[in-house]
Amino acid sequence: VVRDGAGAIVDFRLKLFNAATAALWPRSTLQPGELFTHRFPKGREEEDFRMMKLAFETGEPQRYVRESPSVPGQYVDIAVNRFNDGVIVAITDVTAVRRNQQ
Repeated sequence: VVRDGAGAIVDFRLKLFNAATAALWPRSTLQPGELFTHRFPKGREEEDFRMMKLAFETGEPQRYVRESPSVPGQYVDIAVNRFNDGVIVAITDVTAVRRNQQ
């Protein structure tokens, strides 16, 4: 969690991710220590940031499905949970499931 001088959450720092997560963003190279808003410049305006902040502040898990920001037409299920002074984000590709439901 990255905070401003008043203590408000202004960003999240990417620390760890597995090969499956990196595979969901084939056109990017995720870097440990990189800021969320550096990787996703419109991050604070999007649902991802809001859900990470909500999970951190309330301690309540958050879950939602959205189109991948890096791969048009790909859908991901995102689960966010608070962990110590940060959040864990689990991302699952659900594109095939979504297509079968339509």
